[in-house]
Amino acid sequence: MELFQSFLFGLTIALAIGPIALLIINYGLNCSLKVAALSGTGAALADFAYSLVAFAAGSALVLLLTQYKNQVELTASLILVAFGGWMLFGAWRNKGASAVNNHETKCRRPLLSTFALTIVNPLTILLFIGFSGRTVIHGVPAIVLNGLGVFAGSLIIQLSLAFFGNVLKSFFRNKKAVFALNVISSVAIIIFGLSILF
Repeated sequence: MELFQSFLFGLTIALAIGPIALLIINYGLNCSLKVAALSGTGAALADFAYSLVAFAAGSALVLLLTQYKNQVELTASLILVAFGGWMLFGAWRNKGASAVNNHETKCRRPLLSTFALTIVNPLTILLFIGFSGRTVIHGVPAIVLNGLGVFAGSLIIQLSLAFFGNVLKSFFRNKKAVFALNVISSVAIIIFGLSILF
């Protein structure tokens, strides 16, 4: 069950049309499919790295604070709900924005640059800690397996952005469609957070 949740979480976090998604789409539109796919892989690898750290930290925290397990899970859930709410507010604030950026795109080192840009986002680690704190994962094999679940979910969306970015150019110019994707992603993260309460 945790593996499936990790996979769904990877899909959900990659679904939001934020700066990284814009970067991947722009690589697809202005460079080549290979460059865009490498960029998407870089983002998914950063999600994988974050998931390993967060699952290990979350597992250690739950083990250290066994007597406070419910409080730890509740705090993690509140982090997810707050993050989802913040994303929802951002989606509403940027309601009129499309995902197509006409700025000049440099096509060099897409994997490394996208990995670095994704890894330096401090809100991403909070999101992962929030998710891992509500999912008890014990042992290195389970941590790696769930990290691969997040990676697989994220990679599917990132490569879809790379492969279909050019084909769906009109879709990504549609402000209502981008707003809808961001709202869906935000609500899904809030649901992940609230699910611990039921």
